[in-house]
Amino acid sequence: MKKDYLAYSSKRYLLNVEDVAALNKSAQYQDDTKRVVILLANDKTKEDTLLSGAQVLEQCRQNNQDFVKVRIAYYTYNPVIGFLLHLIKPIKRKTVVVGNHIYRTKLSWLLKKKLARGVRNRENAYALKNKKWYIPEQERQKRFDELYNSLKNGYNVEYPMFVGLNRHWGYKDQLLQGHHRIGICKELNIEDVSISFWTYPQSVFNCRRKKK
Repeated sequence: MKKDYLAYSSKRYLLNVEDVAALNKSAQYQDDTKRVVILLANDKTKEDTLLSGAQVLEQCRQNNQDFVKVRIAYYTYNPVIGFLLHLIKPIKRKTVVVGNHIYRTKLSWLLKKKLARGVRNRENAYALKNKKWYIPEQERQKRFDELYNSLKNGYNVEYPMFVGLNRHWGYKDQLLQGHHRIGICKELNIEDVSISFWTYPQSVFNCRRKKK
């Protein structure tokens, strides 16, 4: 199966201007003066690139604007195949592509996007439904306390939270890893955090086939 369809994240993300501006232009760069789009690394490029929006980023710099709204794009399978892949979890997991770039963002923006699946706190920390990953309560609370204490002095942007693009049935972005950190950062009023993107097959027909 070829990944010859260009898919897009279901949401736009507020990302640090300098992090995005540091990317090289994609070979498929489109001269769009209204929207900024990042093309995530694939088997050929090995790095994230800027698909459109260089002029927008330059304008942001001139206005001393620290953050910009960005859509994320990536190559995936035919949407019909994408839907079928989501039905079989073991195969779905094998299709995941892990992003290789970290982007600074704002916690309030992530909360606004409602990416998290539930709230994690000391009482329910690391309490997973799958019995295979069972952790005793004392150990769970110890892990949570260690994470809490490590965040008291601020968030280390070198350890991003992971957002799964189109993770929910191929059409909705969801937070993959970082639920505990989101809850703790909210409690400690920590605004400056970072994210990285993982991709899943898209199952909706708003993606475009790659031009040959």
